[in-house]
Amino acid sequence: MEKMTVSQLSIFLENSNGTFLRVLDVLKEANISLIATTIADTSDYGICRIICDYPMKAVEILRQTGLAVAVTEVFALSLENRPGAAVDVLKIFQDGGQNLPYLYSFIARDRFVIVCRTENLEQSSEIIRNEGICFLTDENLPQFS
Repeated sequence: MEKMTVSQLSIFLENSNGTFLRVLDVLKEANISLIATTIADTSDYGICRIICDYPMKAVEILRQTGLAVAVTEVFALSLENRPGAAVDVLKIFQDGGQNLPYLYSFIARDRFVIVCRTENLEQSSEIIRNEGICFLTDENLPQFS
């Protein structure tokens, strides 16, 4: 079965000045480009979620610097960049009984891309396949950097 997800890095960061900059510097030195990022924080730490052009290389390098990095398979749905595109696709997931614990988005190459985690990869993949929703994979991420 075709892989329909991208590898998202979740980096656990102390909530202090310069920790995110350290991540960016490490990735810059490794010639890895960010495609999308979001940070969720609490008073003590943050979780930085990153989609990049070479995720497994990034994981290796970030771990070598002592950072805690987890990899999660998420969907990157590539939609037409028009009003209502997000609600249209999210209704499809809702109608299919799929909960999306989190999502974020970005624009690339005139496409609106929604990055989302679902609670059931197999069922969500079936929805994407059956509905003909365009998606990105790790293999085509470098063309977006």
